[in-house]
Amino acid sequence: MKRTVFALLLLFLLPLCTAADGAVAIPDGTWTFAQKDSVTLQLDVYHAAAGSTTHVDGVRKPTVLFVFGGGFVMGARDEEHHRRYYAQLTAAGYDVVAIDYRLGLRGVHKMGVAQAGKLQHAIHMGEEDLLSATAWLLEHEQETGIDARNIVLCGSSAGAIICLQTAWEMSNRTRRTRVLPDDYAYRGVMSFSGAVFSSAGRLRFRQPPCPTLLFHGTADQIVPYDQIKVLSVGFFGSNRVAERYARYGYPYRFYRHLNHGHEIAGLMGKSLDEQFDFLENVVCRGIADVRDEVIDSTWLHYTAGTAADLYR
Repeated sequence: MKRTVFALLLLFLLPLCTAADGAVAIPDGTWTFAQKDSVTLQLDVYHAAAGSTTHVDGVRKPTVLFVFGGGFVMGARDEEHHRRYYAQLTAAGYDVVAIDYRLGLRGVHKMGVAQAGKLQHAIHMGEEDLLSATAWLLEHEQETGIDARNIVLCGSSAGAIICLQTAWEMSNRTRRTRVLPDDYAYRGVMSFSGAVFSSAGRLRFRQPPCPTLLFHGTADQIVPYDQIKVLSVGFFGSNRVAERYARYGYPYRFYRHLNHGHEIAGLMGKSLDEQFDFLENVVCRGIADVRDEVIDSTWLHYTAGTAADLYR
C-alpha cells in the first residue's frame, strides 16, 4: 500500500517537472562514489549542452548537484521526470550532478513525534552520502570535468531536507562535515519544500550560511512550512529558516506558494525563471539581497496529501 501511495504522489508531481519540449537528459558518465551498508552509491554527470551560455560576466555558472525526493523511502536519481529537469538546466549552460543516497526510512509505517529519532537518522544518512559525493568529486575533477568548488545544492522534498541540513551543518562545521576541507563551501542551495532538523533548540549559525533559494507551500502537511518543535528538538521548515536568515542579515530568496501543500516539492521545471535569477545574480554576480514573495499560484491544481498518506 505504501509503495502505491508513493507512486501516486510521483504521478501527481510528474507534470510539474516536465520540460516544455519533452527533452530528456542523457548522462555523460556514471561513477560509483561510495559503498555503504552494502549499498552501492552512484552519481551521474550531465554537462552543459553544446553551444549553451556557460558563463555570467566571465564567471563560470555553478554545477547543480541534485538530490531526489521520496520520503526517505523511495526515489531515484535518474527518474525520467528528473532528467527532463536536468535537460532544462544543461540547455541553460549548467552542469548537473545527480546522486544516490541511502533511504533511511524504508520499513517505517508511521511518522510522528515518536519517530523523530528515525527521521533524524535518515536525514543524517542522506547528508553523509551527499558529503561523501562532494568529497569524491573533489578528488575526481579531471575525470568528471566538474569543478567541485563551484557547486549549488538542489533538492526536492527529502532531497531538499538533505540539502538544507547539509548547508546548516556546514555553517556550524559539525563533525559530519569533516570529510570536506576546512575551507570548503557550497556556492548556494535551492530547496523545494525542505526543512532542517535540530536537537539543539532554535537554528544557530557559527558562520554565515551559503545563499539560499526557498520554495514552499504555506499549507504543506508533509514537510512543515513553519516548524514542529518539542522542547529542544525541532524540525524547522522554510518559513523558520527564512526568519533566522532575516534576523542575522543572511541573503535568501523565498517564494511562498499560498495555500498549497507539498506539491511545491515538484515545482523545479516550472520555476526556472526564479532559479536562473538566483543562480546568475546571487551566486555568480554575488548580489546579496533578500527577496521574499507570496505567490498565489492558482494555476497549480495538484495536491500531495499528508504524511499519514505516505507512511502506511
